[in-house]
Amino acid sequence: MFHSEIAKLSDSAVAKYERASERTGQYMMSAVFAGFFIFVATVLSHVTSSLLMDVNWALAKVVGACVFPIAIILIVFIGGELFTGNNMAMAFGMYTGKTTIGQALKVWLYSYAGNLAGIVLLCVLFYFSGAQQDALTEYYSAVVPGKLELSAVQMLLRAVLCNFLVCLAVFTGVRMKSECGKIAVMIFVITTFVIAGFEHSIANMSTYTLAWLYLGNLSVWAIIRSMLIVTAGNMIGGCLLFSWPVFYMTRDSRVWNAE
Repeated sequence: MFHSEIAKLSDSAVAKYERASERTGQYMMSAVFAGFFIFVATVLSHVTSSLLMDVNWALAKVVGACVFPIAIILIVFIGGELFTGNNMAMAFGMYTGKTTIGQALKVWLYSYAGNLAGIVLLCVLFYFSGAQQDALTEYYSAVVPGKLELSAVQMLLRAVLCNFLVCLAVFTGVRMKSECGKIAVMIFVITTFVIAGFEHSIANMSTYTLAWLYLGNLSVWAIIRSMLIVTAGNMIGGCLLFSWPVFYMTRDSRVWNAE
């Protein structure tokens, strides 16, 4: 059913591992660049929301959600190693027998670290630029405490659903041929997770870094707790909730080595 797409993503899993092992510096820079793109989307979304929140909070949330998909569009069309997308690719690699769990863990760790490095770098530069300081301080004061106070179950489930949608957007991009079609689908799917309030570990890196810089009174433990739970949920959503059913629907095509 989805043989060609799974084969392509499985081959990309092998290539990701080989690049991370043999050209580590280049791979890490690709992950840093993906972090840059997440930062761009986060700032665009949050600044837009902060400027509209005093006018109409519902409108601010909708508009902020609608502009966030620029992140995945930039990553798909320019390139970059995004941790959450790699959950899906490496899962397909493992399901088809082309990669091992150890190889997947290495790619996940490297992409996660690179995403974090890119995001923190641009967040620090943005903060010291002084741009939109008052608006973002008010926005983070209103939004971030509520994110950190979610129960562990709520965080986990929102993260699972989030990466199900992210992987759906990426997978659709692989399957579709038209660039305009890819962009349209990615916009709608990614907007869904943002407007629903789901939790994306890499986007949260930007949110928490900027909030910590602007507010200065956030609990580091609460941030670490959130990041650990949301990261685990994203992995479940990408590797199991999305990738496994797609693989299962396709596995009786008799072409997988695992059969």
